[in-house]
Amino acid sequence: MVAAIRMESGFGTLPSGLALERKYSDLTHGPEGSLSSVLAAHITAVTNLREAFLEAGRGYQETEDDSTSRIANTGPR
Repeated sequence: MVAAIRMESGFGTLPSGLALERKYSDLTHGPEGSLSSVLAAHITAVTNLREAFLEAGRGYQETEDDSTSRIANTGPR
């Protein structure tokens, strides 16, 4: 997903245009804090949240099944 961000050029050959192109490139593909790294971090966070919610759901279902079984095995009073 993040790798699909493509590099664009078109700021000309003047030093100011080249500097601007470098700046925008760093903002998207640069080190920590760039768009690519922030998106990758968000993808990781959302994936981790998804796994946590799925695990919690499995735990809730196991507890529900256990409670249902215990109530059924208790019988009428």
